[in-house]
Amino acid sequence: MLSLATILACAIAATAPDLSGASSPSLSLPERWGMRGTRAIVTGGTRGIGRAIVEELSDHGCTVLFCGRNATEVACREADWRATGRDVLGVAADVSTVA
Repeated sequence: MLSLATILACAIAATAPDLSGASSPSLSLPERWGMRGTRAIVTGGTRGIGRAIVEELSDHGCTVLFCGRNATEVACREADWRATGRDVLGVAADVSTVA
């Protein structure tokens, strides 16, 4: 499993979203304040509240990196979400321990 530090390092290394048009008056409110083009990390994303958060963020256009302790659950959840068009990436990781 990957450590939280490794996950965060990979997420930080990703390029920042393009916000060049964010202040343009021609954008509608959902375009201006929406989450499309943003990224999020959700721990415990395979079950319960974490799962709901992943779904809500991705439904609003956010790219989500989620983790869970069970590699099989992570892989299944990622496959299910990708099949519905969600932009997600799952990683098996236990963030309750220090690396």
